Amino acid sequence: MDGCRAGSAGHGPGRRHRAALGLHRSGALRAWPPQRLCLAGRRAAGPRRHRLRAGLALRHRRGGRRLGRGLGAAGAHPPVRAGADLGQEPHAAGRQRAAPRRRGGGHGGRDARRRPAVRRQFLAGRHGRRPGLPGPAGDGAAPPLRERRDPLRPPGLLRARRQPMMAFPRLRAGRAAASPPAGPAGGGGALIEILRDPDRLAALGPAWRALETQAGAGTFQSHDWISAWWHGGAARSGFRLHLALAWDGDELVGVLPLAVRRRHGLRVLEWAAKDVSDYCDALLAPSRGDLILPLWRAARAQGGFDVAYLSHLRPGGVLECLDRDRLRLWPGRRSTIASALRLGAWSSGAGFMQSLTAGERQNYRRSRKILAQGGPVQFRVLQGAELWPAVERLRQMKLDWLRRTGLASPLFSDDGTMLRSLTTALEARGCLRVFVLEAGGSIAAVLLCIAEGGRLLGLNRAYEQSLHRASPGTLALIEKISWAIDHGFTEVDFLCGDEAYKQRLANTYLRLGTLVHARTPLGLAALASDACIPVMARLRARLGAFPGFSVAFSRVPRT
Repeated sequence: MDGCRAGSAGHGPGRRHRAALGLHRSGALRAWPPQRLCLAGRRAAGPRRHRLRAGLALRHRRGGRRLGRGLGAAGAHPPVRAGADLGQEPHAAGRQRAAPRRRGGGHGGRDARRRPAVRRQFLAGRHGRRPGLPGPAGDGAAPPLRERRDPLRPPGLLRARRQPMMAFPRLRAGRAAASPPAGPAGGGGALIEILRDPDRLAALGPAWRALETQAGAGTFQSHDWISAWWHGGAARSGFRLHLALAWDGDELVGVLPLAVRRRHGLRVLEWAAKDVSDYCDALLAPSRGDLILPLWRAARAQGGFDVAYLSHLRPGGVLECLDRDRLRLWPGRRSTIASALRLGAWSSGAGFMQSLTAGERQNYRRSRKILAQGGPVQFRVLQGAELWPAVERLRQMKLDWLRRTGLASPLFSDDGTMLRSLTTALEARGCLRVFVLEAGGSIAAVLLCIAEGGRLLGLNRAYEQSLHRASPGTLALIEKISWAIDHGFTEVDFLCGDEAYKQRLANTYLRLGTLVHARTPLGLAALASDACIPVMARLRARLGAFPGFSVAFSRVPRT
């Protein structure tokens, strides 16, 4: 069988192929993959393929699996035909014995022509089977061949785990959408359910509120807030519920509050009530972090969306602390900054006023002096029947400001139903705080806030445009901070946004992350095109100085 020495000088690919074909007919080799049979070795003559790096091996163009430093080094024996003399070596691979490595790492290189030893063999197609012998390799046979699948990785070095930007979705043609699992899907035998029926949302109230108490959830993950968003006009805006629920008997132990809507031709899966919420996340019972994986898998298997866009994720949240590769969620390129003012440095509101700079105190006195021209200036908290006229006044002032600036807000895009629904839910929870700054009995500014433990969240604010000279919005904000210090709050949260007053007053900043997932080819194309936007922006910035390119890139979408 000397003709099987495929690496000998002067033997071309055709002769190696004929040698491998002879071994296959004798039963020593098996085709893998089908219709592609080759005793792989180095190409001793003819043009060579481009080397990846000096000293690294090259793969034969006919294919084949790359082995280690021979069969002896792998701890195995050459395959044997049934009925053959075990004292003879059936082919040239048996003559190879852990030859010492030379220059080039023993896998080819500069001295590849001088070493005719066979380095690659096409052997059994499956582990645990010996070619030519029936049954597993453990029946009195030698141990199976241990092969290295990556010839470019040194022995003993583990394969580095790849971190792809996104994985192409696995599409199963002809398969209907998965129904909610009827058996245990999470830790502790939890049952996973996907809720799309709006009529069942109200029935979830008691179980959801009990889970909020256990998990210490915030207002934006509460049942009252999400229900108020849904009944405030979310269905008319094109949203569909997509809630993933985890049940442990009759106890609700996990909620993934999601919804689907269509934007620019795409079905987007996002957080429920995301347009009116600043912090979003999953809701899990204590010590039940293992439920997030089955919850997300069930929501993804249910289908009905092209791309998932989960934004407003706080650092240290449920989704931020998990292995994103297992969830098949990848960080998005967009992020949001949330700012807050921690109040631990002041023991009273008067102390906070004294800590302001001289210019800020002068502006404060000037604002109060201008407002006092219309009557006595008063800052107070509204309760009871006084709430709703102030909320309606805030809506009117906000609409005027949006018209002047040309902006839009989902909270003020309707006839006021959404704002009234959310404020009613907050009042029912007992966490609504409405502050007004009055001058001569008329409202100059309104602040809509949420009291959440020791934090005071500023949900919205508006001021009278005719009094802009007096800066009533800034004056009301300083009065609110002083009130929060005097009433035992530890933090005033300005929520998301990059307004100038937040940058002046805040001393804490959080970057809220985003996770994305493509379920269909259309969603994958949308994420790919979105990733190209900053590249095109940088290209436009570099080529904008040239007159010929400024016109060509004038219509490129901006971030």
